Amino acid sequence: MMTLSKLGRLALGMVWVAAAASSGAAQSADAEVLTNAAIVQMVTGKLSRNLILTKITTARPGYDLSSNGLVYLTSNKIDESVIRAMIGAAQSAIQGGSAPASLAGVDEVLTNDAVVRMTMGKVSKKLIVSKILSSPTAFDVSAMGLVRLNEAKVPQDIIKTMLMPPVAVAAAVQPEAVKRAPDAKAVEATPASTTTSVKAAASLPVPVARKPKTVLPVAKIPTEPGIYVYASDGGSPQFHLLESIASSSQKTAGAIGSALSAGIAKVKIIAVFPGTESSVQTIDGSAEFYFVFEKKSPNAMNFLDNMGNASSPNEFSLVRMKVGSSGREVTVMAANAFGSQGGTAEKTNVPFKFTRVKVGVYRLVPTGVLEPGEYAFVPPSIGQSSGTASAQRLYDFGISK
Repeated sequence: MMTLSKLGRLALGMVWVAAAASSGAAQSADAEVLTNAAIVQMVTGKLSRNLILTKITTARPGYDLSSNGLVYLTSNKIDESVIRAMIGAAQSAIQGGSAPASLAGVDEVLTNDAVVRMTMGKVSKKLIVSKILSSPTAFDVSAMGLVRLNEAKVPQDIIKTMLMPPVAVAAAVQPEAVKRAPDAKAVEATPASTTTSVKAAASLPVPVARKPKTVLPVAKIPTEPGIYVYASDGGSPQFHLLESIASSSQKTAGAIGSALSAGIAKVKIIAVFPGTESSVQTIDGSAEFYFVFEKKSPNAMNFLDNMGNASSPNEFSLVRMKVGSSGREVTVMAANAFGSQGGTAEKTNVPFKFTRVKVGVYRLVPTGVLEPGEYAFVPPSIGQSSGTASAQRLYDFGISK
């Protein structure tokens, strides 16, 4: 018969083995390095986008984010929001000093051939522009170089971006204090609930025309879910929460031209929002923004009630609104005889960069100075196939003269 002492030792041993197995599994999951192939495997395995995005935020990034890598991901039908989340995770790992050696392509020197390769590989224009703005470049923008890009059917918007000064040049002419970003070093945060050492939000490369703000430690960023503008109106920068606004009506444009051209010309559906200016106004054209998402379940992060399953700024568009006699307008869909395209008009989109501060919190910086006008962050549901009724709300603000 087994004695009580032996039973106790056996039970203790079983508990220890179970604990060790659990700890080993956790360490294995934490140490996993995700690759492009792993992302493709999860997509072909029909995992939900939310689950994939959550996995990206918890695993180490070992992706190939070169021009070839982006073509590979696009050819395997990886959603753009997933690719942008991969890029964001890679940037955070690099800035945090935790990037594995397998992470590649982030510092690729882009050439005309690389841009042509991405264009022919059907990488989205937004991703190509983002890649150009965040990479060192060696473009041939001579007259003949531009002709060859045009012959290769590289979109004009991309060529215009290639003509901009490279990020490396912009960084080189910034003040030394800005380049070093001393505020970005680790700081001690001591809120009542924790004494863990945390890092400040990573510094982002921005064009010389902008006036970069001091990088904030995590403890000073609002915790209530929402989109915040961080701007200065003569004093120290302050946070202002952007409230959602509903469209008052919708209208169409171009119907006559479409009829006269047998459906070739596009008909546009425009959402109209009340008022000629937002309730949130700032004179700071170098305003920055913080997205704070609310974690509602282990596999999904919902942003308020209007955002569906959005979990990253790359699922939003920043647009400049057209101010008309009936209010402020945003184009949400365009269609002709060859098909329809949901989403905001590209010519009104404002490019931006973002970096993850911590899980669910992101810092977003437009790539140029915001000129006076009305702007809005448009949620990912706008103009999708579920119908334009989904395009009823956005988050607006204004830049005053």
